[in-house]
Formats: sequence, structure tokens, C-alpha cells
Amino acid sequence: MAEFERPLHFHVDPVVAGINYALKTGTYSSVDMVGLSMGGFMAILSAAADSRIARSYPVAADLPLHLRRGQEVLPGYPPYFPPLTTTFTRLELYMLGASGRDRRQIQIFNRYDRCCYFGLRGRVYEATVARAAQSTPQGGHFAVLFDETHADHRLSRFTIDFLLSDLMVDR
Repeated sequence: MAEFERPLHFHVDPVVAGINYALKTGTYSSVDMVGLSMGGFMAILSAAADSRIARSYPVAADLPLHLRRGQEVLPGYPPYFPPLTTTFTRLELYMLGASGRDRRQIQIFNRYDRCCYFGLRGRVYEATVARAAQSTPQGGHFAVLFDETHADHRLSRFTIDFLLSDLMVDR
């Protein structure tokens, strides 16, 4: 990433272009985003940067750097980009993605994931980020969900069913 002047644009610009295109058609009533692993981190980053993303669901995607405990996955990739890590804490990114009228971010962790971001560490910061999002002028919702149905780095039937159900909730 150090080879490019603004490397995060390669990741976020396609998301913004897709949102612009979808909203331009006038057929969509909301913009929501689900991402797995690095795609989940992009959901976190995109929701923090673009308030048009109403609901974001990062799955098996990220933890605050101090909670990684030996899970420094792909250290040369976007989650570790120094201008990002020195400008915002992870908790600030999560709060930004959850803050605003009718906005929510629900992080989903595969508790027994054999790859990365396993365990219950999301509980450490869940209440803090939830309170911060709720306390903003327009409110917001943040939560953490643990999928205990498998030990893989993937979207399970449990997660898919949860997503479909949560997306059906009126705003």
C-alpha cells in the first residue's frame, strides 16, 4: 500500500460508485452492506466514511488492534494502513458507521473461527461503542453478535438467516 498515494481509494471508491449508481436509479429505499473478512473491514470503513450506508454487517472482519492477540492478519493490508490507524481508533470507526438516524452496525464474529477474529472479545467494547453511537445527536445502533454454529471463516446459515431477518426490520 505504501507504493500508492491514496491506496484506500482502490477499496472504497468502488463502493461509493456502486452506491451513487444505485441511488441514481431511484429504485432503492436504503443502502446496506454486508462483508466477510476483508470485505467486512471494507464495510466498516465504508460505513464510517459514507453515512448513506444505513446498515452495515461486518462478518469475521476486525477487532481493535489492542485486542488482536497474535491475530495480526495481513499486516500490509488496509486495516493496518498507518494514516488510517493513526487518525482513527477502531472504536471511532465502529461508532461512525453506527451513528445517525436509522443507522446501525452489527459486527458478527464466528466464535470458533479457525482463521481469525474468534472468541468473545467483541464484548469488551460493545457497550462502549453502543453508548457512543446512541449519544450522537441523531442516535444510532451498534451491537455484536456471535455465531457459535461452526468453526469456519464464512457466512453460515445462522448468519444469513439473521441478516435477512434484521434487514426486514422497519427503520
